[in-house]
Amino acid sequence: MASSKQAVFFFVGIMVFLPMITGCDRQWEGDISGKITEYDFSSNENEGGIEVVIPIAGALITTESMKNGYMISTTSGVDGTYRITDARWGPNRVFVYHPRYETVTKYTDVIRDKSVSLDFEMDIKPDRVTPEITVFVINANGDPIGGARIDFYEKSTDYYENYFFRGNVITDAQGLAEYDGNLFYENDIRFYQMRLAAPGYFNRNYDFTLAWWNPNPEVQVTMEFID
Repeated sequence: MASSKQAVFFFVGIMVFLPMITGCDRQWEGDISGKITEYDFSSNENEGGIEVVIPIAGALITTESMKNGYMISTTSGVDGTYRITDARWGPNRVFVYHPRYETVTKYTDVIRDKSVSLDFEMDIKPDRVTPEITVFVINANGDPIGGARIDFYEKSTDYYENYFFRGNVITDAQGLAEYDGNLFYENDIRFYQMRLAAPGYFNRNYDFTLAWWNPNPEVQVTMEFID
């Protein structure tokens, strides 16, 4: 009986001690390192232009294990480089965030005790602006029309012509009204329609376009008397 108990204790001791010998108790980890950059085009008198690589500091790099969801993050240095030293082995999703750039995502396989090189090129987010539309409403004599209601509709740019209500304003005694449009980006072009109504005048529709190069248009609209 004593010998059988000793055998059991010996077996349990081996099972506890074995991971310490083999190292199987620790996580299987690997490194991910690389550089975060953007490309810029600078003028050059002799060659007509050169491509310049600019490092991005302060970018947040996060890796997520596709096996167990383990996540860990770091930030890029002043030279744009980064290193994550304890990413979990196997497939990982790596994404880079910076408030001035578009988020970038890549996938890579992490190998235990090995280093994986993964560089990222980021694009600057387009600039944004909130347009301010100034409307001046007059009659055929050139007199301002106060109290005119102006409804703003945005026209869709797909195959079907649809209009979406965005807001309205009322002109003051000088026939003036200002409307703050929806935020739009540098490359956007938006098509609007104003629908005007005022007592003693025919209703009037007026189409106009908002573009980056003229985000604060001034529009004058003439309404006709009702006989």
